[in-house]
Amino acid sequence: MSIRTKLKSMIISTGKRQKDCALYVGHEPEYFNEKMRHNSYSLEDLIKIADFCGTRLVYLNKHDEIVAELTMEDLQEDSQRATTKRTKK
Repeated sequence: MSIRTKLKSMIISTGKRQKDCALYVGHEPEYFNEKMRHNSYSLEDLIKIADFCGTRLVYLNKHDEIVAELTMEDLQEDSQRATTKRTKK
């Protein structure tokens, strides 16, 4: 199953609409549809899609143990670091 199919399925199975997901991620629905069609998601997009669907985006090792979880808090932390870097220049 393709990434696009899995993402669409996840959105639908949680009772949500792709249009609402697009807006949550911060994209216009048309642009989001284009990203879906070309499988051109950023890591930030995938974290936000997981959050929108109430799921988790994790890295598992070969023993199915969570190695790392990527969260909205990670995005906020990265954003704060970027802002701090810009103001220091």
